Amino acid sequence: MPQARLEALFTGDRNALRERVLYMHWATARLLPRLLAGRTAGPVFLADPAAASG
Repeated sequence: MPQARLEALFTGDRNALRERVLYMHWATARLLPRLLAGRTAGPVFLADPAAASG
């Protein structure tokens, strides 16, 4: 998506929140496979602080 369109999407008052959320969903769906490429094991996301043990 062109930079000008992204700026208009996130700064313009004419764009509804729905459009912004849909774009973020689309962008995340495209980016995640690239981030996970080549992974064979281990956690995908790390939390800080660690979750309390049960």
